[in-house]
Amino acid sequence: MRKADLELTEDQIDRVASMFSVDPVTVRRMTFTHIPQSSRRLIAGEPRQLCSSCLRIVDRSRIILRSQLLGWRITCPLCGGRLQTISGRDRSSPFGGYHHAALIGEGMLKDEAERGIQN
Repeated sequence: MRKADLELTEDQIDRVASMFSVDPVTVRRMTFTHIPQSSRRLIAGEPRQLCSSCLRIVDRSRIILRSQLLGWRITCPLCGGRLQTISGRDRSSPFGGYHHAALIGEGMLKDEAERGIQN
């Protein structure tokens, strides 16, 4: 699954989209195929963070949101809340006074990884 998440070809995207009767754009948005190789090191193999406000459980299993795998995220893209570590061992940050700067950095990393905009 990990390889498919990172390296689907256009033909494979079309076939997956056809199998699930969805638009190929939807399949691309659900995978990391568009993220440049240089940014892929910031994508976790398993969830590292979560948003306690947007936590969803179906059939006693947590739904893994795409943002839980993105190492540059510090805020939830759905509600804007602060992401927490999965382990629940979040401590107060010594960098709390730099939260605004961190948000700018999060945006810059997202722009580069997901939109190809280099800063």
